[in-house]
Amino acid sequence: MLTVCSAGTSANPGATKCTACPANTYSLGNTACFNCPANSVSGTGANTCQCVAGYESRGTTGGSLACHQCPAGKRAPQNTAWCIDCLPGTFSNAGAQTCTQCSQGTYQPDSGKPNCITCDVGTWSGSGASSCSDCPAGTKSKADKSGCDNCPAGTYSGAKSGSCTQCPAGTWSSAISATSIGTCQPCGPGTYSPNPGATSLQHCVDCNPGSYSLGGAAQCTPCPINHYQNVAGKSECTKCPPGYSTNNLDGRTAASDCIRTHGRLGQSPFMRAHVC
Repeated sequence: MLTVCSAGTSANPGATKCTACPANTYSLGNTACFNCPANSVSGTGANTCQCVAGYESRGTTGGSLACHQCPAGKRAPQNTAWCIDCLPGTFSNAGAQTCTQCSQGTYQPDSGKPNCITCDVGTWSGSGASSCSDCPAGTKSKADKSGCDNCPAGTYSGAKSGSCTQCPAGTWSSAISATSIGTCQPCGPGTYSPNPGATSLQHCVDCNPGSYSLGGAAQCTPCPINHYQNVAGKSECTKCPPGYSTNNLDGRTAASDCIRTHGRLGQSPFMRAHVC
């Protein structure tokens, strides 16, 4: 007598009782249990198989289930019949069960994409971003575009900057997160600052004797010919008296450097004459 079995079960020849098909096999009834096709699984007593995670069913091949790997940019959880696009802010590799969030400093504005895009210089993003945000003025983007850092003292920046600009030589700024060159203060008259990025007034130093500055100077200017300055930190030089010169030399540091050009040669007006 032939034993009639329902779907998901089978009976060996001569058996009077049907038994459930083991896991990863199936039967349609009145047949033996068949192995599930490639990339599919089943539980005990199954009458069909389902594609594993990361695969979708695209009909049958020779009457059997055909499972195909999801392409990059899509996902298929277990027991899903088709692949689903990853949402903006996420991506996937081929055969993915789930989509992965874009990491900090990257973004993806579209659905169904296989990768994320690095944020531009001067912008940033957090995890799972579909767009990047501009860094505000007074900051610069981190190297990995995961955020923005404040500009330190002696520097400034506008919006969407990848770096902070140093205050020019001759100026200084103690402000944090400065937003414009207007924050950089000039050194006072009679002083100078040779290096950019100075952070305090103490970086402005006095001009040496024989030189001067009008303020905001990166270096001091030598006193011109026929002038001198014997004191440090001055904004101007003293002119030699009429009839005296410095012999075409600049940067003179004393009144005695002014030499008479008429009458007695080489005599300074500041030196007492001796008459024999």
